[in-house]
Amino acid sequence: MTPRRSSPLPPCRCPCTPPARADFEGQACLSLAEAAAILKESEERRAAPGTEQQLHPSTRKALRYAERFRRGEEAGAAQARKALEASGLRPFEAGALATLAPETAEVAMALQPSIQLGPEELQSSLDQLAANLTFS
Repeated sequence: MTPRRSSPLPPCRCPCTPPARADFEGQACLSLAEAAAILKESEERRAAPGTEQQLHPSTRKALRYAERFRRGEEAGAAQARKALEASGLRPFEAGALATLAPETAEVAMALQPSIQLGPEELQSSLDQLAANLTFS
């Protein structure tokens, strides 16, 4: 009986590993506050008089999740995400940081290892992020 050869491990698909294809390169990545605003608008459109459409149950669950875990209001989150992108972060990194709102550069780099900014520049961006987020 010959031993079975194990197959090699599949490639890592975590966010810190660049994707094999650049399908999402240059695409916007929303924060939860921005996603909540878009889903809420969709819910309100469907609830308007004369329309009989309702949100799909999974869309309703996504809305409730986004509303529960968002950090700040949509306008402040959008402004914060754009400021993060302007500081040199990629769209995914900016969207993730706008959602998670870490207080220190060390925590931000632990949460998103692909960040290429220096600690001082990142901390400055995080301070600006905290100032832009408004909570209801």
